[in-house]
Amino acid sequence: MNTQYSHRVTIAVPAPLIPDANQLALCLGESASDDQTFTAANYQDADGNLYAVCSTVAKPVFVELASQPLQAPEHAPDADLDAASP
Repeated sequence: MNTQYSHRVTIAVPAPLIPDANQLALCLGESASDDQTFTAANYQDADGNLYAVCSTVAKPVFVELASQPLQAPEHAPDADLDAASP
């Protein structure tokens, strides 16, 4: 079985940054629904900090897109690039 999804990406997002992380997911993802990637902070570290975590497979283009300045994708031309950027 061949697949284009040859990478695994795992991202942990501090709870206050969930909306911004969803804009990043929208920019780097493949569909308009990617702005719902991080929904709840269900993981907690030893210091009590809460995180939303996503682990998924990705195409090699994900690495390319993540290492370049962000652009709004065709599937989300109104993506919030300021929120998605560090």
